[in-house]
Amino acid sequence: MAETVLVRGNQMTSEATILPGWNLIGVPINGIVDLPAAVLQPLWECVNGLFREVSGSDIMVQGQGYWLYLNGVESRVLDW
Repeated sequence: MAETVLVRGNQMTSEATILPGWNLIGVPINGIVDLPAAVLQPLWECVNGLFREVSGSDIMVQGQGYWLYLNGVESRVLDW
């Protein structure tokens, strides 16, 4: 017997707006994301309660949160 499940939420887009200062982001895909030049490196993630730098060779994991700092006064859009 088939069941129907109602799923509620916001429609997923392929963009995220980041604002000047610190931003907590998550990525909807596993992979590499091109960041605007105004994003100060490195990104940070929390692992076992401790923050660590995310190096350029790390892959951003779907569902994991990452802190990034956007320098300047204008917001930017990240394309996934």
